[in-house]
Order: sequence, then structure tokens, then C-alpha cells
Amino acid sequence: MKLSLLFVITFLIATSCCKSEFKGELKFSKEDLAVNPYTGIEEIRFVDDTGKIILYNNGLRSVIESDYQEHQGIACSDYFVIQEEDKTTFHCSDPKSLITISIVNKTNPFTTQRVSPDLRITWENSTTSPAIIQYFADIPVDSLRKSIGESNIFRDTLKLRDRRFRNVFVFPGQRDYINTDNRDTLYFSMNSGLIALKFVNGKLWVVQ
Repeated sequence: MKLSLLFVITFLIATSCCKSEFKGELKFSKEDLAVNPYTGIEEIRFVDDTGKIILYNNGLRSVIESDYQEHQGIACSDYFVIQEEDKTTFHCSDPKSLITISIVNKTNPFTTQRVSPDLRITWENSTTSPAIIQYFADIPVDSLRKSIGESNIFRDTLKLRDRRFRNVFVFPGQRDYINTDNRDTLYFSMNSGLIALKFVNGKLWVVQ
């Protein structure tokens, strides 16, 4: 009984002495978001080796926010609102699949120290159960900017089929699959967006 009473008294003292405080918002910078050129309302058209058009549309770009708390005591904690992820998704009905371009925040909400967000790009094959996700870019935004002109993933110019593209990043797939319906390489430009997708068996989709 005495221990219970002591706990209640301690809790009441802590409650009266401590108040939660809103510390502010931690947001992406304009420079961070500029890495992704899509607003989400575009259509992305690829042409395969047979001339078939593969259409990705129904795009959506949105920001995921969360509260992060810094515990100060029994009854209160300071908190931040942080933009965790800026995410753009495009869907395709044939073949049933989707492409996701994300900028993922790595800011420390407790120290307010910013760490460079990551650019992440995935392609998901939704024709299988469970769906197979192929991972491509997973690279810090700052590193991506510095890679221009001085990295083995960057190309000043690149010819794909009968077209020539400039300022292209070449991202190899980060998982190996025997299934040739999965992608081997993704070609991306911070100015133009997705340039092309290549299959494991060499089949190529090039943006129209």
C-alpha cells in the first residue's frame, strides 16, 4: 500500500514539473526534393523490343509525416514532426507492376542534425504471389549530386537503341533472380526521370 502511494505521489510530482513541448518540423529541402523530377501526375511510356508500349500512369506523389518523441520523464516528452518519406508511385496494368521513387529522410529528430536523405527506386512485379520487388537506387542524395562526372554509375551521354540521352545514372538491380521477367538495370536522370529498364535476359524498355 505504501509503495503504491509513493508511486502515485512521484507520478503527480513528475506531471506537475514536466510539460511536453513541440520542437518544430524537420522537412525536406527543395534541393532534396529536386532529385525526383516527377510531380506524380505524369504518364511514363516505355517501348519494348517489339514496339509494344508499356504505360505507367495513375501516379501519386505524397509525403509521409510522423511524430518523433524525445522522452524527458515519466509523464512528458518533447516531440518533432518529421517528413519521413517523399514517395511517388506509378502503376501499370500490363504487365501488372508498379514503380516507386522515394526520397527517404534520415534526419535525427532528437539532435536536429540532418543526414543526407536517400534516393530509392524499386520496381514491383505484381503478377506473382507474393509480389517480387526489385531494388535499384539506394544512394544518399548528396552523394548522387557529387557523383556527377566522377562516378562509375554516371554517364555524360548514353545511347539506348536509337536514342541518345544525357546525364544518366545507371543503377544495377540489387537482387539476383533467375526469372527473366525481372529487371537487371535501371537508367535514371535527375532532369528527365526514368530513361529505361533492362531485363535480366537483355530485353530493353526505353522511355518514349
